[in-house]
Amino acid sequence: MTSEQVGAAQGSLLNSPYGTGRIFVVPHENIGGQLQGGVVQLPIPDFPTGTMRGRFIPANGHLYTCGLYAWAGNRQTEGGFYRVRATGKASWVPIGLHARTNGMEIQFSDALDPGLANDPKSLRRQSLSLKRSADYGSKHIDEHSLTSRAQRWPRKRSLCF
Repeated sequence: MTSEQVGAAQGSLLNSPYGTGRIFVVPHENIGGQLQGGVVQLPIPDFPTGTMRGRFIPANGHLYTCGLYAWAGNRQTEGGFYRVRATGKASWVPIGLHARTNGMEIQFSDALDPGLANDPKSLRRQSLSLKRSADYGSKHIDEHSLTSRAQRWPRKRSLCF
């Protein structure tokens, strides 16, 4: 994200997989030359087409993307042109992941309420693995819930698991 309007999320990597009508932020880190991270859908409604080739326009700082439907997509409107803009409201999008020896730290775009960490109704926290194979897709392996620890908040915008 190249726009200053996105605040702390500026510099984050975006992914817009063709066919899904969604845009994802990709928080990541480099550990010993190995990139690792995750994907989180932006808190915006799905588009009626797939999206691709998004660009931030310097004149207004908004993201513009286009889409269409051809094959292998779940969004089937013929075509579209879309604008995504920051509203100035908090979005709590994960913008950083940091593996720790005893857990995971997730950095968010906006400050969090420390009380959220111990409220199981506030956050859904789970982990799973996928099996890489020649087959298309994978069943979820070792899927389980996680707990977070409020006492381990190193920054106002981070949560540790």
